[in-house]
Amino acid sequence: MYELLTGTRPFRAGNLQKLLHQIVFATPPPIHTLRPEIPEELENVTAMALQKEPEKRYKTGLDLPPNSRACIKNCARNTTASISRNNSACCAN
Repeated sequence: MYELLTGTRPFRAGNLQKLLHQIVFATPPPIHTLRPEIPEELENVTAMALQKEPEKRYKTGLDLPPNSRACIKNCARNTTASISRNNSACCAN
């Protein structure tokens, strides 16, 4: 989801050991630093999906907020749109 929205992977490293360390211990850059037009609510959904502790993240994709899947597709497809973080335009039905 993070990569779909930002165009970049949440963790990057020169070797597998460093990558695995980042996955376990690091927090990826906030989405708004890479794509300021992504609505805050979608950034929050993505951040929750990336939580390190399993009990803090969604159990399955079915647990995502109801319109998140469509919202993610619209935001990812609309990379050049000027969408206000306060407006959630890409999440509109």
